[in-house]
Amino acid sequence: MGYFESAGFLFAVCCNPDLVQPSEWLPEILGEGFGDLADLEEAQGVLQLLMGLYNHINLGVFEARPELPLGCEVRLDPLANLDDGAPLSRWARGFSEGYDWLQESWPDDLPNELDQGLGSCLMVLTFFSKRSLAEAYWKESKRTDFPFEVMARKMQDMLLPTMAAYAELGRSLYQGMLRKPKATLSRRGGRKGKPARKR
Repeated sequence: MGYFESAGFLFAVCCNPDLVQPSEWLPEILGEGFGDLADLEEAQGVLQLLMGLYNHINLGVFEARPELPLGCEVRLDPLANLDDGAPLSRWARGFSEGYDWLQESWPDDLPNELDQGLGSCLMVLTFFSKRSLAEAYWKESKRTDFPFEVMARKMQDMLLPTMAAYAELGRSLYQGMLRKPKATLSRRGGRKGKPARKR
């Protein structure tokens, strides 16, 4: 993963209602065995950068002030943020991959209001990951009289508040789980392969 994808992925990790150790998420970002790194010196440098990024994102989540990573430019034209190389699109793809990997950590039995809130958060946070997905959201909204560009601008304006809402939901569930028997915390046995929650 690149920098922006890694930042989006780590935002999903830091908001997860179940603690995820670096030994779990590092291979997801770098690959098993960190095989793409040339040598030990490079590996140590990359690990230091990733841990610094993780700590920065986690602090923002913990202090209820999450933000996009440094350099993640949000382009003025909302449709330009759907370009594959746009920083926001890359961040959203990383977040989407992180959520899908961790999906089993999110309770299936959330109260209806919270479940709908989670679905709304996921729509906003993944909207810019792919143009085809964004257009699917637009069509599912049954507001085809509502121009696609207008919806994209609305999603762009809602991004930071939605990051805060998603972080708050994840932290609240995490704190609630800490009061339960420890066995209920380990829910990530089959992270890969479970169908994604409908967004």
